[in-house]
Amino acid sequence: MSYARKDIKSASAIRQQLLKNNINCWWDQDISAGNQWRSEIERRLHDSMAVVVLWSENSVKSPAVIEEASRAQAAGKLIQIRVDKISLPYGFAETQYIAAGRIAGKPSVAEEKLVSAVRGKASTLSTSQLRTRIIESSSTATKIVSGKIAVVDSPPNARPPVSHKSDLKERLRAQCSLSDQLEEDLSANNCNLPQAIRRSISKYSKALQWSKVCWYALDDAAASVAECVNIYQDEDWPGTTLHDVKRLALRHRQLEPLLRPQQPEEKKSTEQPELQLESISNSTLSSLATQASELAADQASIDTLDDTAIEAINHYASLIKDNVGIVSYYSNDTNAKNFEIRNSILKLGAIAGSIVAASAAGVAANILTAPEAAITLASKAEKLFSFIVSLF
Repeated sequence: MSYARKDIKSASAIRQQLLKNNINCWWDQDISAGNQWRSEIERRLHDSMAVVVLWSENSVKSPAVIEEASRAQAAGKLIQIRVDKISLPYGFAETQYIAAGRIAGKPSVAEEKLVSAVRGKASTLSTSQLRTRIIESSSTATKIVSGKIAVVDSPPNARPPVSHKSDLKERLRAQCSLSDQLEEDLSANNCNLPQAIRRSISKYSKALQWSKVCWYALDDAAASVAECVNIYQDEDWPGTTLHDVKRLALRHRQLEPLLRPQQPEEKKSTEQPELQLESISNSTLSSLATQASELAADQASIDTLDDTAIEAINHYASLIKDNVGIVSYYSNDTNAKNFEIRNSILKLGAIAGSIVAASAAGVAANILTAPEAAITLASKAEKLFSFIVSLF
């Protein structure tokens, strides 16, 4: 367990929940006198099956906790518990976490959820389970529209809770204008802010320019923007750029009821499978991005997929390719880079797997315009999906 020293009482309470369920939980209080604490923590991080990180107002400011969480995330061992209503450090906000309240000053965690998460890390998923989890945990889905396969927000047949086309159009136009202005301001010669900020705004701008704006792509980009504000808000922002970026993030949340499909009230969330990026070489990531781009450009894809699907594949392939080429010197930049790559791989996997299933269903039901192309596409999408599954 990783935590800030000021939160030792909270950490102890959560640790007791694990011990009560016969889960051995090591923490730094177990270090024997005379042992080298740093080397002992290193060994425990390496040997553990799961690392529980307690995020609080104290731990988000702790370089040691952030470093341990980063290593756990890269190794696919991270389980996050958020005690206070705070923004998680950059690179961690979009990874699933367990929310904990406080009762009489002590953390209140859903014990069943915590125990299930820890035990889930200890079990190895079969290839079939991995394939299913990659698809079911995604915010994307496929849908056959006018004889072609489209990539849409999940669930595919649900509508946003608010329908107001003219309002949505005006809001999207305003976001385009604001993001374009921000890109221009952040690219100016007198702007010395980290490049991660400009890249996050650029990503958001590109998502706004899709032929059909999808919530999942826009929200991925907005998460990067929000985290950049959290990490770099104390930097010297030129003019009104910080205010404008915060305004962009606020307006994004106001788009949600107009764009995101209504989610089922009792939807059972599926946890995303963990991906150990530290064991994947840059050449493998580049090969994945190339294979995805080639799939999007293939004639079978052009004949079978609509523009949303091709845009989605190219979008996430480009994010992998762009981030592989970034040299990170600081932990925040590395966390941001790894988040983008991990998220893009998961999205590509879900899209490729869903295309395989949609192609088979569409051909069987005779509702695809180009069934022969769909059969060819299914074979090539399966190759990409299998490649991605092999990385886990």
